[in-house]
Amino acid sequence: MTGRLRDGARGARRPRRADPGQAERGLAAAARLDLSPLKGLTLGGLMLAGALCALAPSPALAQSGGAAAAQIQSLEEEVRRLNGRIQQLEHKIEQIARDGGQRINDLDWRMTTLEDGDPSLVGDPQPLGQAGPRPSSSGGGAVAVSEQVALDEAKQAIATGDWQGARARLLQFLSQYPDGPLTPEAEHHLGRAQLEMGQSREAAQTFLTNITAYPSARSAPDSLAYLGVALGRLNQVNEACLTLAEVGTRYPGAPAVAMAEAERGRLGCQ
Repeated sequence: MTGRLRDGARGARRPRRADPGQAERGLAAAARLDLSPLKGLTLGGLMLAGALCALAPSPALAQSGGAAAAQIQSLEEEVRRLNGRIQQLEHKIEQIARDGGQRINDLDWRMTTLEDGDPSLVGDPQPLGQAGPRPSSSGGGAVAVSEQVALDEAKQAIATGDWQGARARLLQFLSQYPDGPLTPEAEHHLGRAQLEMGQSREAAQTFLTNITAYPSARSAPDSLAYLGVALGRLNQVNEACLTLAEVGTRYPGAPAVAMAEAERGRLGCQ
């Protein structure tokens, strides 16, 4: 609310309503990131601001003079406080996005050097929630029957412990459906197969590529947790601990958080 009272008498005669536009703009900017439970607090703040605006005194109540003016002033102060809170939350969300993007970029650099590659090929860090190097998919959209059948066959091989067979099926799947709605899940399972076959370096790269390209996919929390596991097996303990801690930060409440915490305990993370 940005309106100001000219004086008590005028405020009593013509009570002015709050303009929640500033709060709505702060909320819209924060909501686009979709990266933190803090967004729920922002939304709650805006809803409360709207409720306060709705409580602005009616013309009948305005006749009470100074009392109505005091109530309007109180409402203005409360919404100003909420606007400030929304701006603080927006800043925190943006900071989380920048920090998370930088950590993923650092891991990408380390994986490149582990593979004796050229670190200069690693791109600049991108805030989490922005488009990755490939079309992002969260597992939605129409799924072709053949695509679902192919993935189910690979998952059946995993269920029976046939990791080599699963790896072959998943590589074939990703060749046929490189950017389909099931691609994030298939790539995640490929990383698991590689990890079980002792190919920790390849698994870490697969999980890293997956989480970078599809940070909002249903398999993303598991991929991030397994990335930490793979880094631990590569004796990159510090990076593993940071990655495992990131699971709870980025995906609070996900089942993968428990797995990540258990792995942190096994690695002796502080």
